[in-house]
Amino acid sequence: RAKLSTLAPQSVDNIYRAVVRFNMEHVRACEHISQEIKSLSPKNMRVVTERGVKKYWAKSATKLGLVDGEDGKSIVFCCPATN
Repeated sequence: RAKLSTLAPQSVDNIYRAVVRFNMEHVRACEHISQEIKSLSPKNMRVVTERGVKKYWAKSATKLGLVDGEDGKSIVFCCPATN
């Protein structure tokens, strides 16, 4: 199994960073990802790094019903936000 085949961010605020690490480390090493995807230029594989994107991901996850677990080391699903 290639490194980082499973994402387990410890908080909603860490989801963005987990996806960035996945793109940088797992995609290139995984034998199940096609050469076509692996051959994309790093610029095309990079997750957007503009200011505010991390907050956008966290806010979107919260709207979908993901919240930090009470233990401070997990994410749990609850009812999605209604607004």
